Amino acid sequence: SSCVAMRAFSWLVVAISSVICQAAPGQFVQRSSTRIIGGAEATAHAYPWQVGIWINGGSFCGGSLISDMWVLTAGHCTSSGDSFEIVMGAHRIHEEEASQVSMVSSEFIFHGGSNQGDMSLIKLPQPVSFNEYIKPVPLPTASECEQDEPFIGKSVTATGWGKFSDGSVLSDYLREVDLVTITEQVYRAKYGGAVRGDDSIYTDATGGHGICSGDSGGPLVYKNGGTTTLRGVVSIFGGSTGFCEGARYDGFAKVCKFLQWIHDNTGITIEP
Repeated sequence: SSCVAMRAFSWLVVAISSVICQAAPGQFVQRSSTRIIGGAEATAHAYPWQVGIWINGGSFCGGSLISDMWVLTAGHCTSSGDSFEIVMGAHRIHEEEASQVSMVSSEFIFHGGSNQGDMSLIKLPQPVSFNEYIKPVPLPTASECEQDEPFIGKSVTATGWGKFSDGSVLSDYLREVDLVTITEQVYRAKYGGAVRGDDSIYTDATGGHGICSGDSGGPLVYKNGGTTTLRGVVSIFGGSTGFCEGARYDGFAKVCKFLQWIHDNTGITIEP
């Protein structure tokens, strides 16, 4: 086998690992990946929209179930794959839990990569049945998006099976971490990040809390007045440090900026 270094971006993509050990195209020696930094184990099935995505049988991303037929994930999670095993209803991702439903799909719609609206939609081969373990995450309404601008100083929650540390592998169980959003101006002035416009959400990752490799594509949700809505898709981590531990900021593709694109490609109704 040979170890092939993944392509590097000045914005470090939350990909599976900085190095992938590859035995043959599409086959990986081990399923190494990703965990939430800091945070804690989530209550089992408290986030029934969270899915795990095995890409070409090896690398791993998160995603969000947004209807009985569609999963929203990061664009960079689909850019090098053609087969996606979607695991729904999971808490312990390495175990075959009775709550789990798994489907394999090769059909996806790519919006953009790490610097241009980092989102993709994966279409399930057949509708999934909802239950207490598997439910779609509500999308924000157009008015909620408008009322919440600028989306700054908000308490949000990221979830995933990503790394605890830079040297670790996938978490056995789903983890959650609470974060606070910051302005693009703050992160640029403080951390020297590149300009990405208003299609991203940023959170302060100082203090040992944030996202890491393998959390890519997973949900960032906003809980407000008893209502939970999907606001971000995990896109970047680490800031200019290149690492999860000691990271300066994290970045998420901003769902509110892509509601029309989601509607146009899925038919999902966006409430006014």
